Amino acid sequence: MRDLDKRDYTIIASILVLAGAISAGTMQSNNVQSPQTAENWKEIELENVNTGQTFTVSSLDKPVVIETFAVWCPTCTRQQQEMKKLHETSNITSVSLNVDPNEDQQQIVQHTEENSFNWRYAISGSKPY
Repeated sequence: MRDLDKRDYTIIASILVLAGAISAGTMQSNNVQSPQTAENWKEIELENVNTGQTFTVSSLDKPVVIETFAVWCPTCTRQQQEMKKLHETSNITSVSLNVDPNEDQQQIVQHTEENSFNWRYAISGSKPY
């Protein structure tokens, strides 16, 4: 049997680091929320910026499509134009959720009016860190 050299120690150290990472990932995945807890997002109260009415996703008629957007995002606007077509040809309920913390209610209302988007628009309650 030969003596271990620097390359062997490097391989062994790499294997130990990889095993540690896999082990940590396994432990972390065991802390996943229960299905009951995961469903709570549907109960968060949102406000329709166009009407001022509050709603929860769970209270809406199904099927529900939820999309995130920002007023400045051209891809988001194109997606909403497609959503507008979908509203014309199907019986969906949709919510567009603004996720840009720099945008306010007036900017979103102006966006919906300029583009004739007439479904629920709400502002995400999360704050950037």
